[in-house]
Amino acid sequence: MSAPPPQPPPPAWAFETAYGQALPPQHQYNPETGFSTMANWASGLGAQYPNTPAGRIVPGVATYDSGKKKADWVGITGLSAVQKAEYKAGMTKSAAAKHFVNSGSIGLVTSSLSNAAQNAVGENEWHTVAMARHQGTVFVHDPAYNAASYGGAPRMADVGGTRMVQALVGEWPKVEGAYYQGPPSGYNRNQQECMGRSAQWMEGTVAGTLPWPPNVQPQGGQWTWHSKH
Repeated sequence: MSAPPPQPPPPAWAFETAYGQALPPQHQYNPETGFSTMANWASGLGAQYPNTPAGRIVPGVATYDSGKKKADWVGITGLSAVQKAEYKAGMTKSAAAKHFVNSGSIGLVTSSLSNAAQNAVGENEWHTVAMARHQGTVFVHDPAYNAASYGGAPRMADVGGTRMVQALVGEWPKVEGAYYQGPPSGYNRNQQECMGRSAQWMEGTVAGTLPWPPNVQPQGGQWTWHSKH
């Protein structure tokens, strides 16, 4: 009896090849002046994909814990008109949470890595991830995440640069935590492409080129659970 024909290998993570290529022009955001551009892009994505596998698209970028926090950033003394517009583009937690519905939703979340006082002296650093919510489960695609850095029983608070993700999940009592995913192991996490890669992952998901829900194996890639407590 002849041997059975060899079976093809299982399909690879659908998003892995994107990390081996340059960002497309629409996602080459300038970290200094591209925040409002990214927010406008997210707002327009719903018109481009009115019926998405992922459900509702958050029309903006979740950025601030509260209206007061937003006012603090926008009101920093000495801001240029461009800087002021950048800070105004961010959404508050309460506004963004209304769009991240349990039935299916996806959006961009940006966390400040410095406070307003630090920013006033030129220390301005933010980190952007993509977040999806599906039937009580939250998925976070973080271009700086490395699962190998966490052992034992990892918590959401252990993941740097995702404070706004933690704040949003804290709004949902029935959500116990989130699954995190990073780039391929060979990717340089210091390339400052978090804005573009997060938007690219979100775009692929709503366009149907990436699986929904995100953790469909193996095309959806590997995910690591982090508890919110």
